[in-house]
Amino acid sequence: MANFPNVAACVDGTHILIKNSGGNIGEIFRNRKGQFSINVQVACGPNLEILNLVARHPGSTHDNVVFEQSGLRVKFESNEVQGILLGDNGYACRRYLLTPVINPATESE
Repeated sequence: MANFPNVAACVDGTHILIKNSGGNIGEIFRNRKGQFSINVQVACGPNLEILNLVARHPGSTHDNVVFEQSGLRVKFESNEVQGILLGDNGYACRRYLLTPVINPATESE
């Protein structure tokens, strides 16, 4: 698709706003923008199908932490899913997870 071979899916997190739950744990839902949210990870395939959805982490949780604890990571690491996963620079680059090069210095980058 789009001349990028072997892409199985793209992954990213999005914040779903919630009201402050209060109590002792309320602040863990405050995200980096100061709003209360749940960090939801979604992975979509090349035909716009949702391959993975994780909606259980508070807004303060980093996207890479959500991915590390997800079944999606396990599926790629166990070769249950063939191909490349694309993510933004919030994720750690792995053999199956490609992220952008922030400051490319060579033609190949």
